[in-house]
Amino acid sequence: MNQKTVHQILQLTEKCLERFWQQDYEYMLRFCKDDVVWIGSFQEEFSRGFEELKINFQRTAAEVQPCHLLCQEFVVSQNKGNCCTIVGRYLTTIYEENECILHTQQRCTFSWEIVRGEPKICHIHVSNPMGELKRRGQERFTYETRKTPKHYLEYNIDYMKKTQKIAVEDLHHITHFLPLEEIVYATSDDKQTILYMFGRSMTVRLGITQFLQMTDNAFIAVHRCYVVNVNYIMKIKKYSVVMTDGSGIPIPVKRYDDIRQKIMKTYYDVK
Repeated sequence: MNQKTVHQILQLTEKCLERFWQQDYEYMLRFCKDDVVWIGSFQEEFSRGFEELKINFQRTAAEVQPCHLLCQEFVVSQNKGNCCTIVGRYLTTIYEENECILHTQQRCTFSWEIVRGEPKICHIHVSNPMGELKRRGQERFTYETRKTPKHYLEYNIDYMKKTQKIAVEDLHHITHFLPLEEIVYATSDDKQTILYMFGRSMTVRLGITQFLQMTDNAFIAVHRCYVVNVNYIMKIKKYSVVMTDGSGIPIPVKRYDDIRQKIMKTYYDVK
């Protein structure tokens, strides 16, 4: 699938889950194939076929309180031909009157296929980390929820919303959505770019000029092969910049003064 279609399916996955946990399961059913497979957290939650899945969803809607999703994180783990797989994690959340939030973690996998030009779901897997989910008696969805002060969780949610991310594809055709603030610097590798983060690196399928255009002035080119995150420049010295991870990035001798002035201007503009 092309990047536009994959991005649409990524958004559709998130919307399906949001509507499902607001008890609007019919929305997700609109996209399910006749032979769809659903795997849930409990032993009996293994549905094969549209009608079985519909019955399962109906039971769920009758037993589970409407929930909001928070801290959603979705990644394209596979994209080949007319199929792609989305994996993700999120918090299902219920607000209480005492200014606390009841929440539990969930993880999911959605397998999509383009059928006659329309996206269709082939497989859904939703589960909770071990020890997160408990039930009593005949209850199917009783959560061992955790209480979090409302103001603390809302602060973190607001921070995540403000964090700028970019979509990049690695050498295995997996699309990653990376926060710009995790990238310290990037270097050109022929027609590809190597992104250096704290403790890891990733080679992505785009040129360094294209990467720079995606960063919205958060990065600056100090060399034809290097761009650096302005926020992680620790110091500028003759013909190089030193990043907070200790990396030294070269600056061409003839361009040193211009690049130094540009870094200083960009730094104060960002701050």
